[in-house]
Amino acid sequence: MLKLSVTPAEPTWIDMLPGVRMQVRPLAALDVLHAREAARGIYLADAETETKDPAVSVTAGEAMVRACARRAVIAWEGIGNEAGEPLPVSPEAVDAAMAHPALYDRFETLVFAPALRGSTD
Repeated sequence: MLKLSVTPAEPTWIDMLPGVRMQVRPLAALDVLHAREAARGIYLADAETETKDPAVSVTAGEAMVRACARRAVIAWEGIGNEAGEPLPVSPEAVDAAMAHPALYDRFETLVFAPALRGSTD
């Protein structure tokens, strides 16, 4: 049985790494569509080159996760700039955060993959 909630889900704080947590809003179908569009852009750009990138699917997958992170992350704690000052959430800052392998992995596992499965567990 598909169980639907008529009450919008609230943003949730998720512990990502020691001392780092993110507040994320639930991903909706529109967010996943934006992520797919980001991947499509990677594939189209690769198709226009003479030398095809053998890792294009990896790059497209990363683009999908980053696109969802830009849409889902609304606040964070424990993330700062080079001077150690708290860094406000912005698309550029989210991209920089997603460049950190462990943080990327946690976001993909805890937020992105469940959204694609249509579950929150």
